[in-house]
Amino acid sequence: MKKLILWILWVVIDIAKPASGDLAHGPAVTAVCLGGVMKRGDTVVDNVDSAEGKFQGSAEGKFQGYYKFELLDRFVFEVLNADAFFYVTAPHKYVASDRLKKYIATSDRVRAFQLDNRSHPLAFAERLRRGHRNKTFLPYLVQGRSPGSPFKNQYLNEQWAECMHAVRAAEQTRGFEYTYVAFARIDLAWQAYHPSLQMLEATKCENSTTVWAVAEDDYGGVMDKYFIMERPGAAIIESFADVLNSFDKLEAVYRIVRAQTSVSASLPWNYERFLLHTLRAAGRCIRYMLPVVGHRLRRLSVAFGDILHEGGTWEVTPADPYLKMGWCRYLPKYCCGGRREDFGGNLSCLHHLWRSHGRCRRNRALVQVPRFPGEFVGVWGSRLNRIETATSEKCRLPTEQLRACCHQPHVHLTLRPSKQTIQKWSTSPDDVDPEIAPTHESRWHCLSEVPNWIADNRKKPWNLIGAAHCYDLNLL
Repeated sequence: MKKLILWILWVVIDIAKPASGDLAHGPAVTAVCLGGVMKRGDTVVDNVDSAEGKFQGSAEGKFQGYYKFELLDRFVFEVLNADAFFYVTAPHKYVASDRLKKYIATSDRVRAFQLDNRSHPLAFAERLRRGHRNKTFLPYLVQGRSPGSPFKNQYLNEQWAECMHAVRAAEQTRGFEYTYVAFARIDLAWQAYHPSLQMLEATKCENSTTVWAVAEDDYGGVMDKYFIMERPGAAIIESFADVLNSFDKLEAVYRIVRAQTSVSASLPWNYERFLLHTLRAAGRCIRYMLPVVGHRLRRLSVAFGDILHEGGTWEVTPADPYLKMGWCRYLPKYCCGGRREDFGGNLSCLHHLWRSHGRCRRNRALVQVPRFPGEFVGVWGSRLNRIETATSEKCRLPTEQLRACCHQPHVHLTLRPSKQTIQKWSTSPDDVDPEIAPTHESRWHCLSEVPNWIADNRKKPWNLIGAAHCYDLNLL
C-alpha cells in the first residue's frame, strides 16, 4: 500500500516536459485522451481470441512481450504526431510495472499523467437516479448491469472531461490549439497503424465537424472505445456525464434526434447509441474506418492488421468499393431508408432480427429479447448474467452490422491489400459465397470474426447478415 501511495503522489502532478515545439517529433497536432483502468493497459498483450480461445496465425507471437500502452505509442501516437494525456484509474493494490514508470518518465509525448481513485459505482448510480426523477430513460441507462454496477462508462466520461481541461491548459502554454483530439481506452490492443493524418483530412466532411469512428462493436451506435474528432468539436465530450445524469438534458438530445428520424430510431437503448445520438444532435458528422484495434486480439482486428503488416495500405474508399458486407440482401428492406440508419437503425428492425435469429431465440427467455421497440432488455441475477455473456457474442452479429448493410460502401477509410496478398488470395480463393449479388462475376476473400459460424449456417443465411467483410478480388 505504501508503494502505491508513493506512486500516486509521484504521478498526480503533470510531468514537466519541454514545450511541444521543442520535441524531436515537431509540434504535436493531436491530443489523445486516455481513460479507463491503468492496470488493464499495463499488461502484456496475449494472443487469446474472444470468440474461439487461442488461435494460430500470422499474428501469433507478433507482439509477444509488448505492453498495450507500448502498442498505443507505436501505432497511434507516432502516426498522429500526438501528445498523450493519461487520466486513468488505479485499482486497489495495483503497482505499476517498471516498464510503464520508465515510459512515463522518459517519453516526450506524455503531457499529463493522472491516477485517480474513483468512488464506488453506487455513487454514480445515485447521481443517475437523482437526475432522472422521470424514470423514462433509467432502464436504458442501467440495462444489463448487475446491481451496484450501472453504466460504468461514466468513469470514462469524467476522465475524458478532466483530460479536456488539461488539453486546454497545454494549448495555452504552447500558444495554439491541437488540430485533432482522440478519446481512447487505455486497454485497447492495437494491431497495426492508425490511418494517417492525411487520410483523415481526405475524408473529413465539408460543412460540419468530423468524428472518425471504428466500424466495429457499435451495437447500433458508435464504438465507445476509440474515436477521434476535429479539435473545434471536441468540447462536447465534457458534457457527456452531465447529460446522462439529467433527464431534461438527455431528453433535449433525443428531441433533436426524433425531429430528424423516426421515434423507434431515436430511442437511447445503450451507451453506444447515446454516443452516436449526442454527436448527431450536436451536428457532428461521422466517418468510419476499418478496425485494427480491439479489446483483445480479436480475429477480425488481427486479420485487418495483418493486411497492413503484409504491405497493405490505408486508402479512401473508392466509389465502387472492393470491400462489402456479406449476406446483407437478407436484411429486411424496411430496415434501411431515410436517415434511420444514420442514427443507429430502426429498433423495430433490430428487435425483429433478434427474435428471428436462431441462436438468440433459443435463449430468448433468459436474455429477455424485447417484444416491442423501447421495452427494457436486461438480465437479472449472477447466473443469468453469465448466460447473457455466453450468448451475446452469438446474437450480436446480425444487429451490429445494420448500418454497414444499409450503407455500401460501409466505411470511408478502407485497407487495400498488397499485390502479394492479393496474389495469395487469388491462388487460394474462398469457397464462401457471401451472396452480395455482384454486377459481374466475382471472386471473394472474406474475413470473419467467427469463421466456423459461417460454415455452420450456410443453410440459414438469415443468421449470417453482416457476418463477414468480403474483398472482391476482381476489383483489386
